[in-house]
Amino acid sequence: MDTRNHRWESALVNVAKPLQAIDSKANKVFCNNNSHYYRGNFQRDRDRILYTTSFRRLIGKTQIFNVGMGEHYRNRLTHTLEVMQIATTISKCLGLNVELTEAIALGHDIGHTPFGHVGERALNYVMNNCDILDKFGVELIKGQKGFKHNLQALRILCNIEKKSRDYDGIDITTDTLWGIINHTDKKWEECKKVSKDGLCLMRRDRQRFACVYKNNCPALQDVDFYEQYLNEIPTDSWSFESYVVKYADEIAQRHHDIEDGIIAEIFEPESFAVEFDKAFQGASCYQPRVKAELEKLLAEKDIEYFLPLLSRFIVNFYVTNYIMSVAKNLKKDIIDKYSIKNSDDFYVNKDKIWEDNKDNLDDLMQFSEGFRQPDQKVKKLLEKRIINSQKAQLMDGKGTFIVRNLFEAYLYTPNQLPDNIITKLFTDYKKIKRSCPFSKYEIGGLRYDLEDQRITKDSLFLSNLCRNICDYIASMTDRYALKQYEKLYGSNILSIK
Repeated sequence: MDTRNHRWESALVNVAKPLQAIDSKANKVFCNNNSHYYRGNFQRDRDRILYTTSFRRLIGKTQIFNVGMGEHYRNRLTHTLEVMQIATTISKCLGLNVELTEAIALGHDIGHTPFGHVGERALNYVMNNCDILDKFGVELIKGQKGFKHNLQALRILCNIEKKSRDYDGIDITTDTLWGIINHTDKKWEECKKVSKDGLCLMRRDRQRFACVYKNNCPALQDVDFYEQYLNEIPTDSWSFESYVVKYADEIAQRHHDIEDGIIAEIFEPESFAVEFDKAFQGASCYQPRVKAELEKLLAEKDIEYFLPLLSRFIVNFYVTNYIMSVAKNLKKDIIDKYSIKNSDDFYVNKDKIWEDNKDNLDDLMQFSEGFRQPDQKVKKLLEKRIINSQKAQLMDGKGTFIVRNLFEAYLYTPNQLPDNIITKLFTDYKKIKRSCPFSKYEIGGLRYDLEDQRITKDSLFLSNLCRNICDYIASMTDRYALKQYEKLYGSNILSIK
């Protein structure tokens, strides 16, 4: 029997319970079917994401360390499951909708690329005319540019994944989609690949290629291709649950980056504890009992037992402080201010809450300022010691190289693309609607058309070709991308099998 004290948790549930979301209120712009007769809309969203091919592929995609480097490092799937666990705990304590939280959490990284963020950035540079395309006389125009994993999730769930001949995508609510795209920024930061003299550091010949943008690339990298999807999601699809997933993502990253860094022997447990203590020293959240727990943790010298204790310490410390901070903010700035006593009150006021608070909702739903400052020190420490370590950087360099060369190979000889990508390309280009799949003979004919269209340099066709190549590479696992590279560039002729 669990005899631990849960009084604080129960109190928080009572504080925030009026914010509980109701499935029947879910916006269904993208939903074509009626609600399932024994599952709510958000439960159905969660289940449909869980059964997609794109979700299963996450097991083969890098989190920090390449999946081939060891069996015990996190991959993109284990990260996703840890985010869901943390977000579910938070939502339950705050009285939010657990099923909507689970759906957002399961789908939040579904648009990710092989090799983690370096694969994502490499594709974005290509799809912004910064790399490769000019060799082939291709220039993407406004409305065709960009790649970002949270926005790619929209394309996957609303277009690429198939569940029925009657509609594209997997037919999920805009509430879930809004949460997925807003778990991280929807725009890129300013480009950092331009030298002081205006040469693009992404390009292979730095002495020849100046930045394609004027004035030393002052603009943000474009992601305007996804506006066609974003425009279909109304603002009333916003939710507190989406912010919970956003910060659960941060907590999970902090936790497993530390643990994986220790497993990789990049730093010792003692050195981490010293830096952690230094970062939080003096913060009101870093009470004597917390420091005592950290010191007790260090007394365990067996790594087999140390890592679970470390995991519990980090997650508990972060989650507890997050819940306490957000519960206080919601009570003062939402529940009391709008006199919310139940879920109906919340939905009556939902539009007004958004209009009044849309610019500061993120502030309401994040850690207190006293916690954020020391946490940023820990984040910087992990970036310097783990993200910038040789082990991580070796795989990052290789990942970028593989992604760029795969894109170039497929653009140079697009007939190397698999049948399903060829059919998707022509379906997008010619707006083909078919009730039956293409036969093998028809696909062979499409490959003739593909070569003809490429030679004529039809700009619409070429932009669709680039986007479908981008989709294909983004869908790959690390291992599959390496295998395709070996098929295309390897010296062993047997590797084409």
